[in-house]
Amino acid sequence: MQRGLEPGTAEGDGPGTGRGLVPDYPKAVRGPESSGVRERLRVLLPFPDDPAIGALGPARIYCVGGAVRDALLGRTVHERDWVVVGSTPEAMHRAGFRPVGKDFPVFLHRQSGEEYALARTERKTGRGYHGFQFHCHPDVSLHDDLQRRDLRINAMALDADGWLFDPCAGLADLAGGWLRHVSDAFREDPVRILRVARFAASLPGFVVHPDTHALMREMVHSGETGHWVAERIWRELERGMLQALPSEMWRCLKQTEAEPFAGLGPEHAAMLAGIDRAARESAPSAIRWGIWGALAGKAFSDKVRACVRMPREVASIVDLGASCLNQVLDTIEAVIALEGARAGAAQAIDRSPAPSMDALVDSLGRLFERIDVLRRPGRLETLLAIAVLHPRFERLDHGLRNQAIERLREAAAGFASPSVASLDPHGGPFPASGPQLASLLRAARRLALGDALLRRYA
Repeated sequence: MQRGLEPGTAEGDGPGTGRGLVPDYPKAVRGPESSGVRERLRVLLPFPDDPAIGALGPARIYCVGGAVRDALLGRTVHERDWVVVGSTPEAMHRAGFRPVGKDFPVFLHRQSGEEYALARTERKTGRGYHGFQFHCHPDVSLHDDLQRRDLRINAMALDADGWLFDPCAGLADLAGGWLRHVSDAFREDPVRILRVARFAASLPGFVVHPDTHALMREMVHSGETGHWVAERIWRELERGMLQALPSEMWRCLKQTEAEPFAGLGPEHAAMLAGIDRAARESAPSAIRWGIWGALAGKAFSDKVRACVRMPREVASIVDLGASCLNQVLDTIEAVIALEGARAGAAQAIDRSPAPSMDALVDSLGRLFERIDVLRRPGRLETLLAIAVLHPRFERLDHGLRNQAIERLREAAAGFASPSVASLDPHGGPFPASGPQLASLLRAARRLALGDALLRRYA
């Protein structure tokens, strides 16, 4: 169900009402007089009052973008971004602000670390998201700055007196639950396609407006997304995967018809459900990508990974999930069958009888060797965390599946217990070396693994 700002929170104060009329801002709403809006905006007040701000003199400072949007939606505001109107880079330097980049008019407050950007306009000079020329001058108004933003819900600003400036009808889209672009200038930055998809994941109930979907498809077909940069794609995908409903990001990108996301199909329903389940469980990023890798399928996964610069540690977990998770689930099912037989319960799963002890020892031994559980014990925990998100795990007996996970941990501990010293209880020089020693250790670990299982199931 599409849902944004609750009905009535801005009744009578929408764009074009004329309330709060000030020069250059024909669509301004005075927050403290708006029903329901006043209390929500209070979290953004008071504005910072320190020497650096005072040193900017007559410049005007506004809280903008996501902080205003989230406050109006009643969401937690994690950080505030600011726009400074009527100042210059030189004045920002003199006031003690630290520039983010050489040619980019964004500065950091030296104490709070919050971003203060000079009001600016942008002009497209090339393809991709680097092809812009910024115009930063004291005569650039707040209205000019807000008009260059991506979505209407991100194009609102609040001043120190509690006035809410909404020249792009952001309040109306909050009330309607729309993700809608501000203007046709949206097409100038292809990264905005990725950002819209991320917002679809972070704002459950909001829907990308049909006009915005149509514009994004036009951008794709015109070749703009061919100028996406791998690092930037990864950054937006990673942020989207950490949101409340990451499946919506992937669905949104599919609808743009951009490659490789256009390859998302009905066969990926389990993957989409898995990453949403991971989000509900507040799983960390690595686990979300692990279940993605396990269920995305090699063809789709390879295409996505070819377009992004996935960090090595994340890529290793994606590979681990894709290559080993089914083996882990097979083992969990086998242990559940043994637990069920031991308890005299009905068969916990329909498709396979309880395995023989030799077969289970062999299966676990191969798994532990494959994931290198001796040197990397954390891999087993990672795989178990991914396994609980898999549809196969969901179908298992609720009372036995967690017991099975504990049995796997106990088995891994037993498997890891033998050492070279334990092979010679007298502590003397051990005669075996090289391949012979490795074979003896492998046999000892299988024996210790069998003993651990026999103590449980004999």
